[in-house]
Amino acid sequence: MQAVSLRTEYLKNPIGLDMDKPRLFWNAENGVRQSAYRIAALTDGKTVWDSGKVVSDCMHAEYPLPLASRQRVEWSVTLWDEQDRPGEASEKAVFEMGLLTPADFRGKWITGNYRVNKNRRYPVDCFRKRFAAADAARARLYICACGVYEAVINGERVGRFVLAPGHTDYTKRVQLQVYDVTPLLRTGENELTVWLADGWYRGSCGAWGRRNQYGRETKLWAQLEVTAGNGTVTAVETDGDWDWSNDGAIRFADNKDGEIVDVRMTPSYSGKAKVTSHAVTPTASNMVPITEHETFKPALIRTPKGAAVLDFGQNIAGYVTFRLNAAAGQSIRLRFGELLDRDGEFTQKNIQLTGKKKTTPLQQVEYICRDGENSYTTRFAVFGFQYVQIETDVPFSPADFTAIAVYSDLEETAEFDCSDELINRLVACTRWSAKNNHADVPTDCPTRERHGWTGDAQIFCNTASYLFAYAPFARKYAADMIDGQRRDGRFRQITPKGGIDFYMNAMDGSAGWSDAGILIPYRIWKRYGDRRIIESCYPQMYAFARFLCRRMGKWYPMAKSTGIDRKLKPYLLNAGQSYGEWAEPDEVHHMTWKDCAVPHPEVATAYASCDTD
Repeated sequence: MQAVSLRTEYLKNPIGLDMDKPRLFWNAENGVRQSAYRIAALTDGKTVWDSGKVVSDCMHAEYPLPLASRQRVEWSVTLWDEQDRPGEASEKAVFEMGLLTPADFRGKWITGNYRVNKNRRYPVDCFRKRFAAADAARARLYICACGVYEAVINGERVGRFVLAPGHTDYTKRVQLQVYDVTPLLRTGENELTVWLADGWYRGSCGAWGRRNQYGRETKLWAQLEVTAGNGTVTAVETDGDWDWSNDGAIRFADNKDGEIVDVRMTPSYSGKAKVTSHAVTPTASNMVPITEHETFKPALIRTPKGAAVLDFGQNIAGYVTFRLNAAAGQSIRLRFGELLDRDGEFTQKNIQLTGKKKTTPLQQVEYICRDGENSYTTRFAVFGFQYVQIETDVPFSPADFTAIAVYSDLEETAEFDCSDELINRLVACTRWSAKNNHADVPTDCPTRERHGWTGDAQIFCNTASYLFAYAPFARKYAADMIDGQRRDGRFRQITPKGGIDFYMNAMDGSAGWSDAGILIPYRIWKRYGDRRIIESCYPQMYAFARFLCRRMGKWYPMAKSTGIDRKLKPYLLNAGQSYGEWAEPDEVHHMTWKDCAVPHPEVATAYASCDTD
């Protein structure tokens, strides 16, 4: 018998953890039942922990020793089968700690050197640092941003994370990424560049594409630590000495509206970054990144009106990459949508809101070509689409374009097949719906709102836990919900909070939505046997349960008449605004805004009973 699929805190060889006593997981193969295990762990080639033979069929264990910042641990497992026969030791797995103390953060927050007008949109900031390095035995880039970033060392992209550092309430928590960049460095002169866009921080959030939801000044923090063969450490940290300009190719970048790119332009780096500050010390996400996944080639459609439309055959969340030849100054406009209308024309009407002098989301790319070969992949936006309308005078072929699905790197854990193709299709569509709505937070759709509706998340949590290795994602979202919890114990209806209309705040506490703060940790505990998620969330779960108890029997001016026995009214939750049975068929009940201004005691009391139980 041998241990396989070794994971640390559900993650494969993670770098940058900040957990106390991380848990080590494995599976077993080539045997009937595990009867015992032994874990051996090394740091710098020296044994730091040997569990000895532990008689147990449990396939996880806590790392028991204190861990230091940057410590790297290699570990392996030996198993005994049902007949007490030892197998071969597993292949080694690795985990590495991140920055664990405030003193470890020596870099400064930097921003573009301009005065921000909240009503304007700005080109992408381009930062650069040139530095010398000796022979690099080990190099780590610690980096995060208020905004979204892409880092490059000596012309090579750092890591696979798309839209890093992901989506949180940046006023409460900013996620820190750690990358092994040892292979990217060279002896002598090196160059680190980072491009910084608005992302969720300053760009479009929610149904109406509200901006500046977490702040007006995008900012970057980075710390590159290079360890030479003799053990000497050289640090390159963000400060006011970094070069900066915003005259690069990306003239506009918004995570929903898209990009405007003039590839004839290159950043001059003629200015210097401005030192700024942020009240939050970055912390590890302990989570999978957003990454590129499946690719699709299109068929070309000519609509009845003559428009050129690429059909990629699958509705995805992602973007397009292309490579073609053009003359300098020629342009390409790509518009992304999910449908063709009744007349067979491309449309975005099903995903767009128009009003308030604004249409959102635009879901488009405007690209101005250089002379010769042009190669482009979207960097700072993701769209929901199957169809892409092309407006250009550049000769092209469908083969020049590829669609790339982009979503959180959730490992698929379930397969399903049966004799009924309709059921098979239902499962496949459910799987794609999950992929298209998991970009660091669980969303309602990949187009119009992209809100982290807590009701959607708690309903889908069980299904997601069958289809994917969902625990690290749920753990991160539980932290998001805790970040947004109100003082009276209510969890928000939407988490993170960006993009919410002011009048919607009264819906925090709505039955079926706020209950996610209890139901998601509870269901992850049930699915994975993970006590730690309950332990870490329990004070906040308890606070929400107390909020529900205080609401029970409370008088409310718009309470519904129920006809319930007076003795039972103290246990009835008939107060506060609530969505009720949101997805009722129209022929059963036609929903209007008035349904959201009143309590729904039948739904709210049922959820309160479930929660408190």
